[in-house]
Amino acid sequence: RFLMHGLRVLYTDMDVFLTANPLLWDDAEKDVQAQAHLVADEVSSGIILAKPTEPVILTFRAIILWIHRRMDWIEIMDDHQVVLDYALRQQSNIRLPGSQPGKPYP
Repeated sequence: RFLMHGLRVLYTDMDVFLTANPLLWDDAEKDVQAQAHLVADEVSSGIILAKPTEPVILTFRAIILWIHRRMDWIEIMDDHQVVLDYALRQQSNIRLPGSQPGKPYP
């Protein structure tokens, strides 16, 4: 909702402790920035800065709709990160509910 009102959104997990202003690292060229504490195969959702651009709004709408329709929160233990990772990178993720190893989710 904040994105749809033209506001930047800074999302952090509850276990993230900020010791500086994360907006100081805002890159004007990027619509979405995610934390990176190491090079990994999966996007981390611990800290995300999203800008109110049409592609970002459409991506987050698609994520919310997909989660609402397809995820069993109890079965996968509330792991929204695999859905975010797939949405941002468009790469197959074998932990994504319903996916097959080596095949992207339809």
